[in-house]
Amino acid sequence: PKEIITKYSTGESKSLDEMVYRLITKQESSKFQQISEELIKNQMQKDLIEENKRLGDIKLYKMSLEQIELSPDIKNFTKKMKLDKNKR
Repeated sequence: PKEIITKYSTGESKSLDEMVYRLITKQESSKFQQISEELIKNQMQKDLIEENKRLGDIKLYKMSLEQIELSPDIKNFTKKMKLDKNKR
């Protein structure tokens, strides 16, 4: 017990029971909690990066669609179809 107290003591604990009590009741988050919170934060950042990448890909696709030009034959055909539809 004395070895444990000297190795893990916060300096205030005089007995093993007191040290265990202080460790259990302390309000600070444990090392495990700190690491898990960091992992969750990093995962959220990765998700945001992936989402931004996907949005960028969608915008590029939209811009490429806007630059497609139709041949004059297709333009004339669609005009005729609209005119025929309006006559009915």
